[in-house]
Amino acid sequence: MKATGFTIVEVLIALIIFQLTTLWLLQGQWRARQQVVVALQELKATALLFDIAASLQQLPVIPSELRVPIQQPLANVNECRQSACSATQQAISAMQPILARAFDPKQFRQAQLCISGNYPHIELIFSWQSYWSIQRNIGAGQCARSGAFHLIQIKLRAQ
Repeated sequence: MKATGFTIVEVLIALIIFQLTTLWLLQGQWRARQQVVVALQELKATALLFDIAASLQQLPVIPSELRVPIQQPLANVNECRQSACSATQQAISAMQPILARAFDPKQFRQAQLCISGNYPHIELIFSWQSYWSIQRNIGAGQCARSGAFHLIQIKLRAQ
């Protein structure tokens, strides 16, 4: 009489193939989730930059030259309201509510905002540290950063 069914070796090989296939599918799902998170962060960063650009354009006096790397929000928001400030300080003070959102560590880790250029051509660069292991160097001059950072950049031209 001949035994029918699978041997233990055949069952083990089938289980290994099943596990490898499952891991491959989960890895694809994980990569898709990473791309969604990065896309949402880039969308929020772009909206923040447009808010900053709008607040700069509403200033009564725009600084003739801006070179401001901002890595954390200012401690005292009301300094410019109480005393005379430079045009750059007024610009930063006007952006304070937006900067509070930009430097929220739940949204963007190690965020940095660089404002540079001469009026009417102003460049805004916003970068933040990625949760994913993407290694790249971005920016130049005062805005240079190295490591796993993402970057959004817009250029303003006043009319």
